Amino acid sequence: MDKSEIVEMMARRMRKAVKQTIDDAIREVNAQGHAFTPVSETLKEWGESGEEETLNIYWDLDVSFTIDRPIDSITKDFISMVKKGDDPEAEMLGIFRYEMVYGGFRFLYEKKGAPFLHDVIVLLKKIKSKSTLRLVEKAFQLLENNKTVPEKFEAMKMEIYKLNDRHRSLKEDPYKLFVDYRRSPRGTTPLDRP
Repeated sequence: MDKSEIVEMMARRMRKAVKQTIDDAIREVNAQGHAFTPVSETLKEWGESGEEETLNIYWDLDVSFTIDRPIDSITKDFISMVKKGDDPEAEMLGIFRYEMVYGGFRFLYEKKGAPFLHDVIVLLKKIKSKSTLRLVEKAFQLLENNKTVPEKFEAMKMEIYKLNDRHRSLKEDPYKLFVDYRRSPRGTTPLDRP
């Protein structure tokens, strides 16, 4: 079994267990006098007839292999830029990297939104990223094109999991690219927001 097969098997089993737990919890709630039914195939949204509100269940899970890297001088320099609090581009890249480690592309998209990801793409272009930029653009396009298509949700989710894994194994270091960019003459202008 290779790494991608291990990830897919673990993700499939976790989704099955979570779906069963959601079904059990909804049955328990409905036994108390409610009548929730699924609003979409993703089991994230449940509605009751005659009610305006929808019960939203967030259950994003991710399985992946990661490469643990020791903190080097570049990362320390980057962290100090973020801690100063006067560089919105450094802060944005820090948020991006943090959210990717703890949630992945879909979580980042749902939590921060399309405008944030667009700004990340602009910044990655500015610092001359190649591989990270390609993955972010691909994930962004996939999420934007499938966000309202429930029947494509599972296939899109599996593709996003693969992109998350590819992102975690990249050799390119956006922190280094950013620090090099900031130290260069072209890196003195803050990000122009649209």
